[in-house]
Amino acid sequence: MRTYPDKIIIAWSEALRGNEDITGWLVTNGYAELIMFTRSLKGSAEADTWLFENKHPEMVAMVELINGRNEAGEWLSKHGMEVLKKVVECSLEDASAEQWLAKKGLKAYLMFALRLRILVNELDEDLGDVHKSPFR
Repeated sequence: MRTYPDKIIIAWSEALRGNEDITGWLVTNGYAELIMFTRSLKGSAEADTWLFENKHPEMVAMVELINGRNEAGEWLSKHGMEVLKKVVECSLEDASAEQWLAKKGLKAYLMFALRLRILVNELDEDLGDVHKSPFR
């Protein structure tokens, strides 16, 4: 897994909010996998393929864990990506994961997890709304 400075994690949080300028900056500056994660989360099979082809299976594992596949969390742990697992768990409203991130001083990851929680909840609401297309 690639290591990201806090400023990149914060930028990723902003990209999750739909900030197109930040999204463009991340892609232009070599962080396309972060944007592909968001697209994967929204259901893009092309993003999944891109992530695998560009050696970022951890991003797909995060999406799979969000979607309820617990073995993806086990895979993240097995491959030394406990921080990413805790980020996902926190985004799914696991208070112990939120406390773990805070206790470790991972403020940027905690901020990202809380922003991801909002997006996950929005996507869940959209799936239940007959007035919104499930084919975004």
